[in-house]
Amino acid sequence: MEILVCDSNQETCRRLEDTILAYASGKDIVIGVGVFYSEDALREHFAQGGAPDLLFLEAGQRSKEEDGIGSLIREWLRNEHMLLVYLLSDWKDVSWAAWDRPFQFLKKPLGKKDIFKLMDKALQLLHNSDCYLEFHDKRSWNWVPYRDILYLQSEGKKINVIMRDGIKSFYGKLSECKVQADYFLNIHKSCMVNCHYIAEYVREEIKMVNGHVLSISKANRAEVRKKIMQIDRNHPNWGWRTLGRD
Repeated sequence: MEILVCDSNQETCRRLEDTILAYASGKDIVIGVGVFYSEDALREHFAQGGAPDLLFLEAGQRSKEEDGIGSLIREWLRNEHMLLVYLLSDWKDVSWAAWDRPFQFLKKPLGKKDIFKLMDKALQLLHNSDCYLEFHDKRSWNWVPYRDILYLQSEGKKINVIMRDGIKSFYGKLSECKVQADYFLNIHKSCMVNCHYIAEYVREEIKMVNGHVLSISKANRAEVRKKIMQIDRNHPNWGWRTLGRD
């Protein structure tokens, strides 16, 4: 779970970050927290790509003709699933901030109890509205959204979760990973790919959007081809290239 905090008051950011990390520790879950002290710094971050699950954003002043940064962020990221929480200095800011479709408002100074309560609601909503791979990596439980996973690959007794921005690993069997068939495709007994991130397909191999080329086993080729053809019909705009068809 990725959380970003943007507020011009450094003490507000520090208190919120510390409380979120304390919440994560108490729940034995992994939460990454990024902190920004200005809207310009936040805009620059979003310009580089990526989107958080939860954004805590300072509610600044604006005129009725202006679009709030919350609306602009949703437009830039094309993301209606991000949970937006406005940090208010005055309740009068609620009237305009409501147009940005926020998840909730928090009034400063921030209290630990209110933050914990909000985190409980956010975590429940995120788990209900998205699909996650759940696993334990010796230290803690992890929930990685399908949208962040390129493919899963077994290596001995270990399973590597290959993502756009890194790799997570845990011990287990690929055949026992609980994932939805609509998202993932078995191309080998040791490899399962996210269909959304296939860039090219030929009979013997698949190329992922990150450039990795993965072999399709002989035993899986007929089923892979069948599913690829089905996806081509149902989702013609996914953008991959299907090469070398019979």
